[in-house]
Amino acid sequence: MPKRFDVGVDQFQASAFTDPVRTKRDVILLWMNAIKTFLAQQPPTAAQEMARLSIVVDKMSRLFCELSGGEKIFSLAFPFTAQSIDGEINFSSRDGVLIDNRVSSAIVALIEGGRVLEESDFSRFIDPLIEATDIDQSVWSLFRELMLAEDAYVRYDWDETRANGHLHPLHHLDFYYSSSGTFKVGLPSGLDHAALMSILDVNVDCHYLHPPPSV
Repeated sequence: MPKRFDVGVDQFQASAFTDPVRTKRDVILLWMNAIKTFLAQQPPTAAQEMARLSIVVDKMSRLFCELSGGEKIFSLAFPFTAQSIDGEINFSSRDGVLIDNRVSSAIVALIEGGRVLEESDFSRFIDPLIEATDIDQSVWSLFRELMLAEDAYVRYDWDETRANGHLHPLHHLDFYYSSSGTFKVGLPSGLDHAALMSILDVNVDCHYLHPPPSV
């Protein structure tokens, strides 16, 4: 049986998941903020809920985030182990690093405060990592895993503002995120959270692509 974990997100927490994904930096922050949200275990009331996070672990291991009442749903690989122990979710890396609030905050501080992924100078890149590793040696092991992990990003959009025939269909999937690699696959109608999970689930029948219908 697949493992699935769900949590609602209020308006304040949702701000961590609404920015466009453009680089690996954004992906790592999504991973860390998602883990923090699950660790906090402070689900909002139904009226306060602005987004919903789901982690599905089976043959696939993916994080899903639903925003704007389902108008946007994105998913990316979730390269961690998730276990429910005594009602609490524990996360660990493939190398066995326990990812708690302290460790995830150290990674966020390196990226947002130290800005290590934006440095072109090697010493400015490595010095914050050395300082963080002096405090906790597991930080480098986890940071290395995060940089090398495949992210497998895909997003469903219902985009009325920029819809433009078959060039930018009203309903579509966006694959990848860099300007040199991204592409769209048009959809005949909308998708919900469950439908996107089904498309990405290797345990169910495949979906098929076909050319756009004639105008």
